[in-house]
Amino acid sequence: MKNVLIKGRGLNRLASSKIISSFKRKNNIYIIESAKKLGGLLQSIENKEGDFDIGTHFLKKTGNKHLDDLLHPQIKKKWINLNYLNSGSF
Repeated sequence: MKNVLIKGRGLNRLASSKIISSFKRKNNIYIIESAKKLGGLLQSIENKEGDFDIGTHFLKKTGNKHLDDLLHPQIKKKWINLNYLNSGSF
């Protein structure tokens, strides 16, 4: 039995914990999170003006053609390379 620590409760981390918990070998899974809600960047903030979505993830190339083809086989167009996005980008 192994102890597994997962930092964050965003969509990827929650999916990872679900996959790890499905292994035949039993693992102790610990998830730590600083926010009050689940969802990571998929959260919304509600106020009197309406809802504001915090953000989302962008697909990026890994730099390894075989791995990129494996992870994103449905993408047939050329990639648009974004080194980073400034916070507050729309």
